[in-house]
Amino acid sequence: MTETAVEAPAFEAQVPLSEPVIADAPPTPKQNAPFQLTAALAATPSSVDAFIHHLHRCLKTRGGTDTVLLFSAYAARLTGAILSIIGRTAVHQNARKLVELAFQLPPSASINLGSASAPPLATLAIALSKRLEAFVGMLGEWRTMNRLWGIMAMWLAAKDLLLRLRKPAASETDEKAPKSSKFNTTVEVLQVASLTAYHIGEATAWFSGKGVFKISAETRGRFSTVSVRAWGAYVFMELGRLLVERQRRTVSDDVKAEKEYKDTWFTNFTHTAAWAPLTIHWGYGDGFLPEIAVAMLATYPSAALMKDLWRSTA
Repeated sequence: MTETAVEAPAFEAQVPLSEPVIADAPPTPKQNAPFQLTAALAATPSSVDAFIHHLHRCLKTRGGTDTVLLFSAYAARLTGAILSIIGRTAVHQNARKLVELAFQLPPSASINLGSASAPPLATLAIALSKRLEAFVGMLGEWRTMNRLWGIMAMWLAAKDLLLRLRKPAASETDEKAPKSSKFNTTVEVLQVASLTAYHIGEATAWFSGKGVFKISAETRGRFSTVSVRAWGAYVFMELGRLLVERQRRTVSDDVKAEKEYKDTWFTNFTHTAAWAPLTIHWGYGDGFLPEIAVAMLATYPSAALMKDLWRSTA
């Protein structure tokens, strides 16, 4: 029906507004240079070349780009959260061992804990987690800018819904198509309205955060909160719609078709349900979920979206 909003943005993140200067023409290679670009390309494994071509096909549409960014962001976020836990746990264990050794020394002995260093692998893990955190912030900015075009999709969805409500489509026999149930129509109208509020709230908060709109920080925060809550309303309405659809559906005698439907329904329901606690986490208060839980919940549906995109562009 509509393009599903799948993530709350991080409005507080900042990105530089400048771009690197790139020369119009590449430098002229030396005549006797030992390295030749053609030879390097010829030596490139075919699997790498096939992967790049496939990834390029995934990025050809705005929705495909958003899916790749979504998966990349949460895969990196989950990796960073795991590395942070491993690194900090190793540091705490090392500190505990130092304290235990200190208590074993005689009272007259002195010890300088200031010179003690953390385990190298723990330090490396923490450093990598911080770099991944910066990378995730950059991808979040990118996704937010990519989602700004979503208001156009909502305009088209609202227009299509209005036309269908005013004039039902006709079949080949010129008979009017049966109207959808009041429940489905009501849910569709509310979902279009909620996603429209989501995109408007997000765009307003984003532009004001960049100085395009002059509104107070408090008002900007309200717009961002309304945006996330509107997305949450869509998520919970979609869960309710799927439950009602499953309850009302007539069981098919075709075993294969019935299995395919149940598998598809279960996938859609579980992927949507994974976002539900995140909408509450981001939309109310300061959040209640730890970083590892946020990353795991969001990685599950984003990986499924990436898998579907990869298959559809094969």
